[in-house]
Amino acid sequence: MLSETICDLRLRPGAERVLEAAAAGRFAGWLPYRLQLQAERLALVAGFDELVCLNALYFTPFDYQVKAAQTALRRFRGRGLLCDEVGLGKTIEAGLVLKEYLLRQMVNRILIITPPALVEQWREELASKFGLTDFVANYDPEFPNWARERGPPVISGTAPTPTWPTSSEAVTVTAIITDEGAITATLWYRAFAAGTEPPDYQDVPMTADAPGTGAGSLFVGTIPAQADGIWVEYYVEAEDEVGMVTVDRPGWPQGDYRYIVGWQRPPLYINELMALNTHTLEDEDGDHDDWLELYNGGPVDIDVGGMYLSDNIDQPDPEQLDESHIYQLPPGTIVPAGGYLLLWADGDGTGDHLNFKLSGAGEYVGLFDSQAGYYAPIDAVYFDPQTPDVSWGRFPDGSTGLTTGGGDEWHAMDTPTPGGPNLLHPPEFLEVTRTPTWPGAGEGVTVTAVITAGSPIVSATLWYDAGTGFQAMPMSGSPPCGGEPEGGNSPPCRGELEGGGIYTAHIPPQSEGTLVDYYLEAVDSIGQTTLHPTAAPTVTHRYLVGYAPPAVLINEFLADNESVNQDEAGEYDDWVELYNSSAVTVTLDGMYLTDHLDNPTKWQFPASTVISPGGYLLVWCDKDTGQGLLHANFKLNRDGEEIGLFADDAHSNVPLDSVVFGPQREDVSYGRRPDGVGTWDFLDPPAISTGATMGRT
Repeated sequence: MLSETICDLRLRPGAERVLEAAAAGRFAGWLPYRLQLQAERLALVAGFDELVCLNALYFTPFDYQVKAAQTALRRFRGRGLLCDEVGLGKTIEAGLVLKEYLLRQMVNRILIITPPALVEQWREELASKFGLTDFVANYDPEFPNWARERGPPVISGTAPTPTWPTSSEAVTVTAIITDEGAITATLWYRAFAAGTEPPDYQDVPMTADAPGTGAGSLFVGTIPAQADGIWVEYYVEAEDEVGMVTVDRPGWPQGDYRYIVGWQRPPLYINELMALNTHTLEDEDGDHDDWLELYNGGPVDIDVGGMYLSDNIDQPDPEQLDESHIYQLPPGTIVPAGGYLLLWADGDGTGDHLNFKLSGAGEYVGLFDSQAGYYAPIDAVYFDPQTPDVSWGRFPDGSTGLTTGGGDEWHAMDTPTPGGPNLLHPPEFLEVTRTPTWPGAGEGVTVTAVITAGSPIVSATLWYDAGTGFQAMPMSGSPPCGGEPEGGNSPPCRGELEGGGIYTAHIPPQSEGTLVDYYLEAVDSIGQTTLHPTAAPTVTHRYLVGYAPPAVLINEFLADNESVNQDEAGEYDDWVELYNSSAVTVTLDGMYLTDHLDNPTKWQFPASTVISPGGYLLVWCDKDTGQGLLHANFKLNRDGEEIGLFADDAHSNVPLDSVVFGPQREDVSYGRRPDGVGTWDFLDPPAISTGATMGRT
């Protein structure tokens, strides 16, 4: 007995057209089908967050190698490749870039310059790991023929005039084509109404009109006038005298250059989206639904009523506008000039709630004009698998590949900004150290900073004052990782520093007793500035030349004590623990503890306060000094603040240790692991015990 099985099957973007072609019998076998499907999928990969070459390798690269290749691909996009010092240290990353370029058909020829002794090693590495076997060295017999070809033609600057034609206007397409020999240039175009099957392309010979920029020549072709509402798609092809061909297409989200007669693109953009909203934003019903944001980059309000949003790449189809994966925005829906419209992708299908959801696994979303606008495609985005509560947005708002010089305009945003300007992660100081920590007379000091950022750091500056006012000292940057070990596999260190790096600067030697203040400044490529300490120059790093303080550190604290330990009065108060990491007894006479780094002398330790070798001291932070000698005059803020330990007045109150912390957990302390030297982490349960000084023994 046969039973009917009903499946709700959603195909990956690009698969629909391939299956339709297969059903129509257009493929002669399995191989053409697979090649066409791969081509459709490649055409949908907009950026480089997903590398298509990873399934075509003969080995598995490390994550840090993939990230390095992605950085090069995003920044150069086929225009060039920067190389480092001599060696095989970057063959893996270079091979990933080259393989990606070739699979995406972004380059036709590749030139590798390397010392003669390394040529065969490069060949072997590229062949065995990447299947790249067609490299010709300058001593190979076939090299002279290859050199004479000089590569295929180069096409640039393709543009239509007018940009937005009316029904009475033919369109002149110009392109600059560069080659060493004679060129045959062809303009291919097709014209069709929205929703109809596009016809075959027609060819228009292009003629050399005038010399272009550089060594190129300006070629011109004309597309005849068309009726209003007709879609026109075109591309340029150039062939040189030895038969090498270059085709110029803009790439995803449209395969060809395009204009629609009688229509002009409004300045609307899909600007930001979140496909995994777990706690970032609630709708009016308190639901954490998917959302996307439209941005109006123009000077006047735009009524988007009647326009369509869809997560189906084949929409809008005028005959299927009522299906579930296309939503028509209601009349009177306004995106203000220079402003934003937030739409909920929750499947509700009413008002500002779309009738489809976003896939956290990645998918396509497109914005289309209304019927009066010929259903013209306005904007589109194809996004990769998403991270919970991290949005995917354009930076700057409304940017495209044209406005960013061909670079990626889409970025993962740790700080989502629904309904506001998109922001990239500003510079952040992960670590700041100095060597030596406590210099003597005549010793210079090296300050090292580990900086991360969402966009490239353009400057890092050390400002220091040795008594004559602050002076700027530029910091020199270095890559996140160090040298290359033999074999070419870099250590997977500092992978989080994309956009940043490790920076150093030197403070000159000073005389005994000189008080030196300093702070750091980092500026990224979009002008975002971060200082360290954040309150600089009011609060600075500081040392006194010739002063070597006792080895006492802030080791642990509890800012939300509900039931962990009680003070002498039986109260569950906040506390801070100090640790003596030395082998001698330390006296704290005259030193200070504070919860505001700009007020270093807030609470002074009582006379004769000591910590035994390797011992601990607990100070209650309850703002109740009448309860005992070790009760400070401040409380800790469980929502986050700072704690500082400062030297006595005789040593200029230089900072000995400090910690800046965020929101804390009930009955969970925050401390160093291991004591005195480890990184800060939550400790559950808190690692305290009682002793003669109310600390651990």
